Amino acid sequence: MLVLDENLPEGQRLWLRKWRIRFRVVGIEVAASGTKDSNLIPVLHRLANPTFFTLDRDFYRPDWAHRGYCLVWLDVKGRQAAEFIRRFLKHPAFDTQAKRMGTVARVYAAGLLYWRVAESSPKSAAWQDQGAGRTSKHSSAAMRRRGTWLFPGSGPRRSGRRKSRSSLISRQKSRT
Repeated sequence: MLVLDENLPEGQRLWLRKWRIRFRVVGIEVAASGTKDSNLIPVLHRLANPTFFTLDRDFYRPDWAHRGYCLVWLDVKGRQAAEFIRRFLKHPAFDTQAKRMGTVARVYAAGLLYWRVAESSPKSAAWQDQGAGRTSKHSSAAMRRRGTWLFPGSGPRRSGRRKSRSSLISRQKSRT
């Protein structure tokens, strides 16, 4: 089960839904809105093997590592959160729920830094899918360059009149 902190932007949650990544959100489906960090840990204990994603650095604490959950601090800009959640979930070291349990991870543009339960030092990992700083084909920057948009009407406004459906149909008939 994936759990997102309430501090992740709504637009990033829409990206995750588009990519068919299922999750729950703190303040909506899990716990109360505004729950303090230390009070979220008991909530995670009650859930079935959750992986918790947050933009809050306070969750990157090796002493909070537990076999029953995974904590992931997204050390990226809020507008990149969905892309890095997806990259984390596809990374070979974390691509299954079992591999993620007992981990406290820091996700950043150049790679990952993570602690496991009962380990005295952190491990690091590089991204497998792309070089650091490159955008994926689904990032908002890449979509702007191509002129494709996730949601109708979310792209730049075009000047001029739109053609009505009836004028388009009559135009097609005149061509045939």
